[in-house]
Amino acid sequence: MFVREVEVLRRTANRSIIDQVTARDLEAIARQSRIEQMVERAFEQARRVAQRVKSAVQRRHELIGELRFKKQQAKARKIEQKRSRGRSSRRHRFIYAGD
Repeated sequence: MFVREVEVLRRTANRSIIDQVTARDLEAIARQSRIEQMVERAFEQARRVAQRVKSAVQRRHELIGELRFKKQQAKARKIEQKRSRGRSSRRHRFIYAGD
């Protein structure tokens, strides 16, 4: 009878250890899933930030290109205006010089 009680005690002890381990495992799994969710959210936020930065950089490059183009156009207009002014004044000189 004594041995039988010890065996019952062992079984009970093993069960309680198993129950505690299972509870610990469940807590660990819950913690792990929360950590994985947090990591996933962080990655999603990082992706969003990267997309925003990428679009901002692209827009900046576009604006720089537009400004360069506008500068080139303005410079070409100035050169053309100088040429046309020079030509018209030369023509007038030649016309008046010939008279």
